[in-house]
Amino acid sequence: MMLQKVDGHDQAAIVKLKIDALTGIHRARVNPSDGQVYAVGLNGWNGNGRRGLSQGHVHRFRYTGKHSSLLLNTTVLNFGIELKFNFKLDPTTATDPANYPLLQWNYKWSHGYGSKQYAPKTGEVGQELVTIQAVQLADNGESVFLKIADIAPVNQMEFNLTLKAADGSDFNEQVYLTINKVQGKELAAKVK
Repeated sequence: MMLQKVDGHDQAAIVKLKIDALTGIHRARVNPSDGQVYAVGLNGWNGNGRRGLSQGHVHRFRYTGKHSSLLLNTTVLNFGIELKFNFKLDPTTATDPANYPLLQWNYKWSHGYGSKQYAPKTGEVGQELVTIQAVQLADNGESVFLKIADIAPVNQMEFNLTLKAADGSDFNEQVYLTINKVQGKELAAKVK
């Protein structure tokens, strides 16, 4: 989870951990005595999305010393989003806006559980494709700025990154982001 505070308002982005657990996992903690991560899991926390999982499990995840290419941080700025990685990006794929397909939607707030997805600009059921006008690669090669002229508060954004590292290895990541506040813009609208 990547946290950001803008004018006293919290917002965050999340990515899927690249681990294959025997259950859906929940409540991961670092054990201070051995430095390893432990998590408990139940099949129900998986939303029954993967068949053949155990009903319950305790998992231990240990550091192996191998490099993992990761998205380290997302930062919402006035005219876009900055993404920081722990590796150098291939300049050709990193600067192509088509490699950052971005959808956004809001939820309807109600007393009921769950909601359809609503396009923020129209309020109609569905998602909106966000136009990324340009991508700027930082001098260090490890971060990009996605220029989005009409960036605004929204309940949910989804990126499906298809990039390459400078060494030619593939980097694919799914990122979910909530924007509650953009510097100088209103809080995310609640669809009623």
